[in-house]
Amino acid sequence: MRAADSAAPVEVVGGQQLKQTGSVDIASALAVAVPSLNIQTDGADASAVHVLANLRGLSPDDTLVLVNGKRRHSTSNLAVDSGSVFSGSASTDLNYIPEDAIDHIEVLTDGASAQYGSDAIAGVVNIILKKNASGGLIDASGGQYYMGQGVTSQLAYNQGFNLNDKGFVNITLEERTQAHTVLGCGDDRLQSANCAALPVGGGTNATVANLNGVVNASGYPHENQITGNPQSAIYNSFVNGAYDLTPDIQLYGFGNYSYNASEHYENYRIPAKVGACVDNIGSYNSTTGVCTGGTAAIPIPTGFSPSEKFDETDYSITAGAKGSKYGWNWDLSTTYGDNSTKVYVINTANAATFTTLQDASATPVAYPTHTIYDGSFDASEWTGNLDVDKAFEIGLAAPLNVAFGVEGRRNTYSIGAGEPEAYFGSGAQSFFGYAPTDAGNYSRTNVAGYLDLATSPLKNLKVDIAGRFEHYSDFGNAPTGKLTLRYDFSDAIAIRGTISDGFRAPTLAEEFYSGLNVGPTSVSGQLPPNSSAAEAAGFSALRPELSTNYSLGLVLHPIPRLQITLDAYDIVLRDRILTSASFVGLNAYCVSNALTVQTEPNPVNLTCPAGSTAKDVVVAPGVLSAIAGRGVDINGLTNVGVAAFINAVNTNTDGLDATASYASDFGDFGHVDWSLGFNYSHTYVTAVAPLPPSVAVTNPALVSGLGISQQNFLTQISQSQLTTAQPREKAILQAHWTKGPFSVNLRETVYADMSEYATFPTLSKNVLETIPTTGITDLDVGYRINKYLKLDVGADNLLNVKPPITPQGSTGQPINGNTVYNLPLSFAPWNPNGGYYYARVTLTF
Repeated sequence: MRAADSAAPVEVVGGQQLKQTGSVDIASALAVAVPSLNIQTDGADASAVHVLANLRGLSPDDTLVLVNGKRRHSTSNLAVDSGSVFSGSASTDLNYIPEDAIDHIEVLTDGASAQYGSDAIAGVVNIILKKNASGGLIDASGGQYYMGQGVTSQLAYNQGFNLNDKGFVNITLEERTQAHTVLGCGDDRLQSANCAALPVGGGTNATVANLNGVVNASGYPHENQITGNPQSAIYNSFVNGAYDLTPDIQLYGFGNYSYNASEHYENYRIPAKVGACVDNIGSYNSTTGVCTGGTAAIPIPTGFSPSEKFDETDYSITAGAKGSKYGWNWDLSTTYGDNSTKVYVINTANAATFTTLQDASATPVAYPTHTIYDGSFDASEWTGNLDVDKAFEIGLAAPLNVAFGVEGRRNTYSIGAGEPEAYFGSGAQSFFGYAPTDAGNYSRTNVAGYLDLATSPLKNLKVDIAGRFEHYSDFGNAPTGKLTLRYDFSDAIAIRGTISDGFRAPTLAEEFYSGLNVGPTSVSGQLPPNSSAAEAAGFSALRPELSTNYSLGLVLHPIPRLQITLDAYDIVLRDRILTSASFVGLNAYCVSNALTVQTEPNPVNLTCPAGSTAKDVVVAPGVLSAIAGRGVDINGLTNVGVAAFINAVNTNTDGLDATASYASDFGDFGHVDWSLGFNYSHTYVTAVAPLPPSVAVTNPALVSGLGISQQNFLTQISQSQLTTAQPREKAILQAHWTKGPFSVNLRETVYADMSEYATFPTLSKNVLETIPTTGITDLDVGYRINKYLKLDVGADNLLNVKPPITPQGSTGQPINGNTVYNLPLSFAPWNPNGGYYYARVTLTF
């Protein structure tokens, strides 16, 4: 339901509405309640264990999350991998706020930096906690996907306690578990396109694997399990309370403590193919070792499946006092939040470690898979606020409300190094650990002040003017302003509109995250843009994103019980921060003898066709300088490529939000609440920042002769991820029927077609992947057994609709360089696992 009488567009989602779905995380529940909100359904590495949500097609970092009106801290676990609009996000993790602690959620779908500061470019999600001083509930649910995987369970307890009729304490405890799901089948190194095992022999990689029984393993034909849901166990506790110290002063506080243990499969590692007996036969994709006495040493003959494991602790505490004196309302508060993540790789090995051990032994060395500690992240935020307001009678149609306040904030971010085996040589298989060169501690402070004036100069005209000024220790000043107007022609029709500018400060993780994978002959990974090494390479320190927001809305009440809202918007976003593609500094090529290139003195030993020679080509000297500046020895390298967070592009997003709600009473046949939500959102690129000269490839011979397109920040693939990979239109149609103890909620979510370019290893051009317009049907049926006990059963994606399968080339190899066949397209906005059925029991007391 929308708060239609507000001057700016607001969606209000009740706590019970959140539970009319099988989802037990807030983000997934909001995605089928708010048309302009979408979630990431498939991620890699760290982003696989978080549910990321965005508003109006912008980054999740462009939406501010509040709890009881106070800023909520962000996660430390950065979604580094590129590949979608969600990439690079370190936004608030909604996993740690249990549904049963929530009274309702207010979603402001409008820019609000002038009121709240950084991150509110796309809007604000304000989570209001329960304030019940008595009673409570126990809520248990469970379910799994139609395919028989991904068993989930949830057990929650909520209760309110009365504090001598002067206040309350409301507590919530929750446990949630989720099992793995595995999508697709096979592995193109072991199976053909129909997922049948490749024949033994022929010198392929399948030779050793098949001979050693891999295809008979319990996972076959799903021995490569990289794509699917992670396994997780989340334990949440939340408390909210208040106490009236005097008739004019109230003390309040709330906070949480949560723990999340999650694991995500990575690519299966097969033994390398059998060949001639040579030293250092090991590779970066498997752990095989060296020849001993004329026989290849293969320490893990059936290969192995490593998993990334994340141990995450999250906590926050808010304490404050508010009151009223002489007509002045005041609110003084402080909030501290912290999120800490430890990263491990389990069931893994390090090829370089084994090779070193085997080189020193004349007999085969036992080297089983084991757990390797990769490192840690920590992010904290302390905020202090003073807010004051008072209404003054100045002879207008309504009093002039004057609100002002100040805020101080300090953020910290740190990276801790892993154990040496995590980053030695080729590093831990599947996730290279964080080396001492990556480790560091960073902080920044900012102070802000704001003023908000609201009144009605005429009877039916509301005017709200807000301004805010912030100063950040790392990039300077950020002034913002907002003008909001609403005019009610009658009880049946009103118009409203806003003009505002906003900003998003780059997160400390974006500024300082470093994850360089340093191997014997190669370097890859992420370079911190706010470092002396990046500056030496020609990169600029990150600047804040800046926005200008326009909206114009219409509110209609044409007949009783019918409410309609239409809000058009336009968001101009400048200096948008993106994760870049890899900038190549050095690579090994078979170069035509007629081509003059700059080469490294010790070229790689490649077997090249006639008319060409193996050369280590220096593509961009600035990248090599940046790597050297991070303390990496560049001598002897044959492949160097790094990515970074950059102020890459300017974009423009225009769209329309529409809602309609109607209540029908059918007498003996029950009551139906009808609702329709619609969002149209179109993002297009208006400008692309030039590459620094030291990174860009300016030699036309290199570009044409070697196929390098390192000329700007935005490739065809990354542009499609920004502009077409999310549905341009989304509609949510819902009918909620109740009669006596029975209830039925039927919802249809329709996603318009979307597309994304993808690379295909055997083609010289990108391929367009398309998901057609798709409807997802959800059904929840409830029965109240008595006033204490209620039973719900239902299905999300009742008709088991799945995204299209990733295309395959003429050779049968999946597009995008995936090794697994029959994977669903990863950018679909609904769960790729298909239908999910569930049951829920709620005991109210």
